[in-house]
Amino acid sequence: MFATAVSTLTGVLDRRFLRSSFALSLAFMVLSGVVVLAGMGRLGAVITTWQSWPALTQLLAAAGFIAAVWVLAVVVQSQTRSITQGFEGYWSGPLRGLRSYGESRHWQRLDELRSAGKVAEIYARYPLSRNQVMATRLGNILRAAERYPALIAEPRICGVVDAALRAAYHFTSLRERSPLIIGVRQGLAARPSEGGPTLMT
Repeated sequence: MFATAVSTLTGVLDRRFLRSSFALSLAFMVLSGVVVLAGMGRLGAVITTWQSWPALTQLLAAAGFIAAVWVLAVVVQSQTRSITQGFEGYWSGPLRGLRSYGESRHWQRLDELRSAGKVAEIYARYPLSRNQVMATRLGNILRAAERYPALIAEPRICGVVDAALRAAYHFTSLRERSPLIIGVRQGLAARPSEGGPTLMT
């Protein structure tokens, strides 16, 4: 019955919302609660209190918790662009100094790669112009995906996706695709034999 209810819910609601924003918010709140309660030494007491509640009280508490997670997930989804820009390095105000430091580090790294002639690694990690370099690795990969022509970027991306996604990929223009997905694909497409990086290094 529970599986049927979940299946019906995912069919009615936006699966992208459930799999990304809601699932991540749920995991964050549960893990954060466990860590906080364990650090305070009250995890066992909370579990005991929960078990002592009647079924109706437990149901209402669970419903309230899910509602709180839902609200958080809606906020997170509405701020997806701002969150992504934060990871990209669009920092201002008190973080402007950190942004300048990150950009200078990547300028230095880009100069080193150019001096070493590592074209494949430059292509996978940095945009066309030095003036377009961002403060973070993710920001540079996304900026590269936005700036490189479709004829250059598309073959590298298609090399790491399955046939079904590759077929759907050709129906949209490069500018209409998610820059986050394109950036991830570009990072994964860099082959180690050419000195290309992965997103985890």
